[in-house]
Amino acid sequence: MASCPNCGANLNEDFGLVSCSSCGASLFIEMDGSVQSQKQDDYNDGTSLEIVSDAESFEQLGAHQSLDNINSDDVLVENFQLDEKSYEEPVEELYEVPAEEAVDEPVEELYEMPAEEPDFNLSDEESNIETEYIPVEVDPVLEPAAESSIDSTTEAAMQEVVEFGNSEISQASEGLYVYTLRIDGIDSNDVKSHLHSILSNSRLKLNASELISTIKSGHLTIRNLNPIKAYVIINEAKNLPIDIFWEQHDITS
Repeated sequence: MASCPNCGANLNEDFGLVSCSSCGASLFIEMDGSVQSQKQDDYNDGTSLEIVSDAESFEQLGAHQSLDNINSDDVLVENFQLDEKSYEEPVEELYEVPAEEAVDEPVEELYEMPAEEPDFNLSDEESNIETEYIPVEVDPVLEPAAESSIDSTTEAAMQEVVEFGNSEISQASEGLYVYTLRIDGIDSNDVKSHLHSILSNSRLKLNASELISTIKSGHLTIRNLNPIKAYVIINEAKNLPIDIFWEQHDITS
């Protein structure tokens, strides 16, 4: 059984790092059973020893103080006291001006105000300047050309488009077909009067006077009639001494 090299007490372990139960030393038991003291290894290793030159004495070594033992507050207080003493010198002593170099001139002379400038009167200057009239050529303003008015033919065509859009034919409410009636043989005023009465029927919604005024050489043409209006005119005018012809048209053609 291995024993402690320091106190000779028996060790319970056979290998590894152990502590002596008697003296508390840290020991290491080798594989061959030999016991090494860690304290001895540290001394034998020599890493903890400090090499001191011949010029340094023991007192000099003792004068070195570890940084861990220095209180940072003491250092700051000491530095602050030194800085405070360095600024105790009054400002007057630092910036004292010799008596012989003192300026005797009054403040007003040091900061002499510039002389007042005379007021500049624009009216006086203008009175001394002779005005000269210089004619300026101005280009005549060209008036915009008047917009050309729409001729009567274009207005009539546009009116026809509007009327067709508002008519029953364009909406095909009476069917997809329209009729054109051509009435011949309107030779007397009596026939013309009866025909005016037929066209004045409120159900037809026609301008009878305008249609009668278009009669030429006894011929009258009425266009774009829906089947109902064409039937009413033909049925009421069949007893008159006239000839009626009709044509059917597709509004999509």
